[in-house]
Amino acid sequence: LYFQHNIKAKEKMSLLTFIQNHLWTTTIHPTMEARNKYLPHFHDVYIFNMHQEGDLVTNFVCQTLPDATNVCNDRRKMLTSRQEQYQEVVARTSSSLDFPRLVTGAKKLGYQV
Repeated sequence: LYFQHNIKAKEKMSLLTFIQNHLWTTTIHPTMEARNKYLPHFHDVYIFNMHQEGDLVTNFVCQTLPDATNVCNDRRKMLTSRQEQYQEVVARTSSSLDFPRLVTGAKKLGYQV
């Protein structure tokens, strides 16, 4: 039986302190824990870093699908062409379309322009 006097008073702890204590006392990262859980059942369990530099999909295809060289090369070419198109768009100067719209609207209303 548990009696009130046998129970220690709970220490007041901030959420940050609780998380830090949990992380520091945990001996294995959750990613590694998941990997170790599935590794006995599958021979090809890999850890993919989603936070690395570059395009997520291209990195995934090129790094985790070793036989997909054509898809990997196509993704890289597509990214290169997108970057070139983006640079062309950025290099263009913008122009206002207000005047042509006003002229068209005036003509529709019957004004001689």
